[in-house]
Amino acid sequence: MSTLSGTKIFGIPLGIDSWNDLALAVAPFLTICVLILTLFMTYRLNKALKKSDTTMQFHARFDELRKREHELNEAIEKKAQAGLPLDKDEEQAAYRYFTRFFSLQFDEFCAYRDGFIDRKHFAFWMLSRNRQWKNNTKVGGMGYCDGWSHCEEAELYKGHRFPKLLNDVHSCTTERAIRRAIKKHGRWWRNLSW
Repeated sequence: MSTLSGTKIFGIPLGIDSWNDLALAVAPFLTICVLILTLFMTYRLNKALKKSDTTMQFHARFDELRKREHELNEAIEKKAQAGLPLDKDEEQAAYRYFTRFFSLQFDEFCAYRDGFIDRKHFAFWMLSRNRQWKNNTKVGGMGYCDGWSHCEEAELYKGHRFPKLLNDVHSCTTERAIRRAIKKHGRWWRNLSW
């Protein structure tokens, strides 16, 4: 069995006389390294799970809104076929729908900026907003453009980047331009590659 007496690192004597002494000297450093690695991996896993949960919650809210959109459009169509005018509550239903819809978009944007939504998911959602703007998709007799005009000045959005982002997304003509708009309005650290 060999001994380690006289072992030096960079000319500095270690004072280690046996493999046992070496193991005792190295063990705390290995423990710290394993602990740091474990903490890092736990953080990454928890972040991934939170991203997944957040995305699923937004999908559930969006599905709920789509059902409401279908109900509103169906009610308008039935009234139109019967030749009946819309009552005041039915007219207000479209405003309420777009208020909830853009509130969801605002929440998605905030979650994206805070790192809880992947850029590729958010970019796909903003591409859909761009298409809705261009097609002026109708819900309950109100077009998307009018819905946004109604909601854009809401107190919730005052001084926030969200209206600027959505207006930039609406004016984009390509998917690449939409990705640039998202990058422009995101947090600087979201643009770093890992």
